[in-house]
Amino acid sequence: MDLIQKDLISAIHALTGISAKKMSEYSKDHNILNVLKHPNVLGSLTDNQSLKLNALNKLISAQQHLSEFAQLDTVLLNGTEKAKAFFSGLLSLHHDREYFVVAFLNVKNEVIDILSIKGTLDSCPVYPRDVLQAALSHDAARIMLAHNHPTGHCDPSREDVLATQRFVNIFNPLDISVLDHIVVGKNGAHSMAEYVDLDFWQETGDANYNVFDLSEQQSAFVTEEDFVNESEGWER
Repeated sequence: MDLIQKDLISAIHALTGISAKKMSEYSKDHNILNVLKHPNVLGSLTDNQSLKLNALNKLISAQQHLSEFAQLDTVLLNGTEKAKAFFSGLLSLHHDREYFVVAFLNVKNEVIDILSIKGTLDSCPVYPRDVLQAALSHDAARIMLAHNHPTGHCDPSREDVLATQRFVNIFNPLDISVLDHIVVGKNGAHSMAEYVDLDFWQETGDANYNVFDLSEQQSAFVTEEDFVNESEGWER
């Protein structure tokens, strides 16, 4: 076992009280980092150990993403996989409530700033005027949308599609492109732009600035095949 793994095991043991011997045995055939996100791999843990391990995992993730925020001008979202990884990282800490996030980009697809809207367990009201005001204040050329599903899956809903269409209708007349809408779940992320070309929406619909609610519990979810086959026919 290399020195880094030994140090990590010692640190986890000191902070959580989980048996160092149990972790050492596990690390012989597996990556010890699995313990942070999947504590069940070690078998039965006490409630206190599970809580401390979860807190440690959140601390590590928060530190990583705070470091990214400190250098937002270097974050380049010029592809679907980069966007999915970026938003998954931002939203991975939030499984207890819904969040709606907007990334404002310049013409080089570099992140200028982030707007995060905090919701509840099953509701996240979004005010399009607030998003528009922020985009204009940052002189954004493009935006990317993202939100999470606290239940864990990443299938988009028809409500998600309609929300994307609404933002296209608002920003397209201002020559601000909506590049993607990422739906983040527990074990993955769905990119709307990966399955359909959002450009085909740009000539339809009037701008609607009314508040809307991305309520997961009231949503009708669709598969990737449904998303591709039905999206052009959904009412906008």
